[in-house]
Amino acid sequence: MELDTIVIKTIDGTIMSSEFCEELQEYFKIKNVKIINKTGAPIPSSKIPEKRYEGEVNIMKSQIIWWYIQK
Repeated sequence: MELDTIVIKTIDGTIMSSEFCEELQEYFKIKNVKIINKTGAPIPSSKIPEKRYEGEVNIMKSQIIWWYIQK
């Protein structure tokens, strides 16, 4: 079973893409996180340095500005 993708922007300007596992009352469970943009600045090209985090991560909804889920 393939998981949906979630894109998140946090209050510190970080934009990340990951596999969406579960939505709970106060946080999202996500995994295989890829940090797309750490500065919050516009992304100039597709040659973006990225960091990846394997495994499951919990991210608090209070730290999120916006998110969308792609099915």
